[in-house]
Amino acid sequence: MEQRKSSSTTMSPLLTYQEAADYLRVSPATIDRLVRDGDISSVLIRGRRLFRILDLDEYIRAHSIPGGK
Repeated sequence: MEQRKSSSTTMSPLLTYQEAADYLRVSPATIDRLVRDGDISSVLIRGRRLFRILDLDEYIRAHSIPGGK
């Protein structure tokens, strides 16, 4: 059986609001604001909003500040 993969459909664990908030170390209200402002993507499955770890990691990369002297 042939398996199809693409970067846009790569499987990533899905997290709940609370799990996503814990992952980013912010409040669930902050997650809600980030979704509302379009800063992080989410998946809506049967009325339940979930977050891919890959999307949360991308948000972290996009907002990282270079360190060092």
